[in-house]
Amino acid sequence: MEMKSKGKTRAILAFMTILILLGLFRTVYIVDASPEVVVYVDPSLTIADQGTTFDIYIIASDVVDLFLTEIYLSWDPPLLYTDTDSINFGDVAPFLDYIWMEEVDNDEGWLHVVVGRPLMVTEGLSGTVQIAKITFLVKAEGSSDLHFYDNPATVDIEPRLLAPGTDPSPGAPLLDIEHTPVDGYFSNVPVVEVGWIEGTVTTPTLVL
Repeated sequence: MEMKSKGKTRAILAFMTILILLGLFRTVYIVDASPEVVVYVDPSLTIADQGTTFDIYIIASDVVDLFLTEIYLSWDPPLLYTDTDSINFGDVAPFLDYIWMEEVDNDEGWLHVVVGRPLMVTEGLSGTVQIAKITFLVKAEGSSDLHFYDNPATVDIEPRLLAPGTDPSPGAPLLDIEHTPVDGYFSNVPVVEVGWIEGTVTTPTLVL
């Protein structure tokens, strides 16, 4: 009887361990966003002279309950320069108002930011949300993509948008929001009839 009792105890402990492991790995779910959420650079096309600065905004449109986001953005390093002091919140509400992480590598031409709500806030933001405002200095003449999801290891990583789940307790799983990333573009050299990115707020046609 004692051996059977020990065997039953081990079986219960093994079952509980499996449940715990499943809970640890089941931390992200997918939220089916409707209408389609787009993460984009605004303006989609920027023109600025050498020696001047310009601002871009990282925007999420038609988002529901956005709580936290992680963004990688890359550019041509001989042309543009920025630093962590030049990464700020948006300036038109609603915008995410807490920077959890920010790093910049101007030698490689990339930045990585994690922006969200403050720790004690449990509600996300909905609608068209400003994720970050970034100021660049123009170092030279040329053109460059402002390209989402190139990380330092040159592995494509799409922006992550996360929403709170139904469990409001600290450490509860966040939900991945499905979305489409749309890059931006910078140029200060002559171009001919550039029809730029479809699906963003601005769609300029430019002839210099």
